[in-house]
Amino acid sequence: MELETKGAVIFMKKKIIVLLTIAILSLCNTSVFAEESGYIWTQGESGLWYYVDTEGNYKTGWQYINGCWYYMDVNGIMTTGWQYINNHWYYMDANGAMTMGWQYINGYWYYMDANGAMTTGWQYINGQWYYMDVNGIMVTGWQYIGGQWYYIAPSGIMVTGWQYIGGQWYYIASSGVMTTGWQYINGNWYLMNGNGVMTTGWQYISNFWYYMNGNGVMQTGWQSINGTWYYFNASGDWVDFSSMNSYAQGYSSSTKYLIMVDRKACVVGIYYGSRGNWTQQYAWPCAPGKAATPTVGGEFNVGGKGYYFDSGNSRCYYYTQFKGNYLFHSVLYNKNGTLQDGRVGIPLSHGCVRLEIGNAKWIYDNIPSGTHVVVY
Repeated sequence: MELETKGAVIFMKKKIIVLLTIAILSLCNTSVFAEESGYIWTQGESGLWYYVDTEGNYKTGWQYINGCWYYMDVNGIMTTGWQYINNHWYYMDANGAMTMGWQYINGYWYYMDANGAMTTGWQYINGQWYYMDVNGIMVTGWQYIGGQWYYIAPSGIMVTGWQYIGGQWYYIASSGVMTTGWQYINGNWYLMNGNGVMTTGWQYISNFWYYMNGNGVMQTGWQSINGTWYYFNASGDWVDFSSMNSYAQGYSSSTKYLIMVDRKACVVGIYYGSRGNWTQQYAWPCAPGKAATPTVGGEFNVGGKGYYFDSGNSRCYYYTQFKGNYLFHSVLYNKNGTLQDGRVGIPLSHGCVRLEIGNAKWIYDNIPSGTHVVVY
């Protein structure tokens, strides 16, 4: 007679009848019979489970029994809990069955794939992205992964789009990466600082001032801020008219008007007065020549005028000449009178200075021939 020292199974090699009282258990359903003919579950005196035949021979390794996978160690003992097998981690429940899918273990969530292996890294599950750390634990909150910041909701789902976190707004790209710097979102420009936080108020960037309203949207055109009016071009740059005003004072005009054109700021300034006493009447956004066809710089005088002219499929209204073929005129219209391209505030034209039609008409109606024009 031979006795297993750990009290697992007592058997006689010369007998074919198992001497133990056999506790037959199905761990996955109510069946009391094992699927494999001749094998049964047997519990030793120490409470450990084995899968044995009538000779007392036990199974080892992976076993598929009654629809569930089990793992028996080298001694034939049914394993439970975490098991490291062939370079993968598996979790066997209290009944020894290999788990799959989401598992809540000791206060943490894990995800086991269809083969039962514990997952790590990014996992796409039921249409959502999750991230499991190197220990297989589902992470939440801010996570720095692969050189990028991600925000994982308390549910473990990777978020995208606008997110209000810790009293601050962030914009998370569709890839889940936290954005920084300028972002064009739904037709508006926003600026995220180096920490990803949406900025508001005045912002000084690359030698230019910008203003973001309370919703973080970059402002353009005329804006009243704390009771003072400021002008921002189409790129959002604040146009400091004090420099244009100072610059204008050094010029004379044969009329009571002076026109200043700042090509960089994309602004036309209309002044009234005389040398050293010019007062700015208007400041308008314009579209001067683009880089390939820049507006000529220098000092010129107003010449001829006209109601409109056609250029290809475009029609331009209320033109005022200041040098050769260089004109002030309206933005582009179709020949049926509908607007074709109304953009101003950016370098765009073939060399002329485009203005909103009302402003082009004002020059056409009010600025006398001979008025001095300074383009810089």
